[in-house]
Amino acid sequence: MTAADSTKTLNMVIGAMIVSFWVFKREPNPFIDKWGGLIFSLCKTYLVCGLIWLGMVGSNQEILRQGAGQSLSTFFFDNVSFGLYKKFYDGVIIKIAPNEPINEELLKLLKEGIA
Repeated sequence: MTAADSTKTLNMVIGAMIVSFWVFKREPNPFIDKWGGLIFSLCKTYLVCGLIWLGMVGSNQEILRQGAGQSLSTFFFDNVSFGLYKKFYDGVIIKIAPNEPINEELLKLLKEGIA
């Protein structure tokens, strides 16, 4: 990464921060503010719980893996966790560490349908 790329990236981040502060500081309607925050919070919680579940499935501890595979959470978090992991790997990890291989064990678990 060259100095010009770093400067361009920094400018984009600062610009995004300024725009987000400007957009999120406005409260056009209390109803939208209240329910929009609730929906955003539920989506964020769903993704975080899915990543915690993925960590349990991918752990080396057999009891965690069995517990995650036999729980009702498997039905809710199965697709989102692996999809989020794959997109994060393709979008972030490849750009930061191009030689880092994807975790084949997690992809194998997806194909097998969680032990």
